[in-house]
Order: sequence, then C-alpha cells, then structure tokens
Amino acid sequence: MLRSHGQNDLWQLSANLARRNVQPEVLEPLFDSLDSDAARAALVRIASSVEVADLLNAIESSTSRISDLVKAIKDYTYMDQAPVQNVDVAKSLETTLLILNHKLKRGVIVQRHYHADPLWVILSGAN
Repeated sequence: MLRSHGQNDLWQLSANLARRNVQPEVLEPLFDSLDSDAARAALVRIASSVEVADLLNAIESSTSRISDLVKAIKDYTYMDQAPVQNVDVAKSLETTLLILNHKLKRGVIVQRHYHADPLWVILSGAN
C-alpha cells in the first residue's frame, strides 16, 4: 500500500505498524486527503507513536515484574524473623515460582491445583 502511494523507503515504518496490527485500510484516508509529503510526515508520526506505545507497555510490564520480585524477596527475607510462624504453603509456592520464573524454559507451563482452603504449616526456628 505504501509503494502504491510512492512511499518506497518506508519499509521500517510498515514493519512497526504491522507489529501493532495497524491495517492498511486505516491508513488509506491519509493518502486520499493529504499530499504525499504531508501523508509521509503523518505516517512517520503514527509509526513513532505506535513504537512509543510498545516501549511504554514494555516498561510497564518490566516495572510490574520488578515490583513483584521485590515483594517476593521481601517475603523470603522476613520469613525467618519469628521463632514460630504459620506459613501458607500455596503462597510460598507462588513466591518461589515468581522468583525462579526466569529459570523456566520457554513453553513450560506450571499447572496449579491448590485446595480452596489454604494449607498452613507451622515453622519453628528452634532446631
């Protein structure tokens, strides 16, 4: 579609737009209502906006992951503070999976089948 409107060198922009599922039909009005240079500038701006949105999504996802990891590590750090404590086994397993998630190979799916009622165990620091 870009070539048909004389935009032969915008292959990188088309790749960015395709990754975000921007359909060519959506862009067609640009070329119908604007001259070639203005349409090109608008297309560059749209592609840049799409790329910024992707980067913001990646930052948000990464920030959330870091926050989850910090919380999980904090839970582990305080786990041995009391001499006797109740521990929710399912929550502890989830914390462990969160921390070690990077070790799971791509395509590995962890199936969870926890009982509806939490399973509590009492840990004693006295040996």
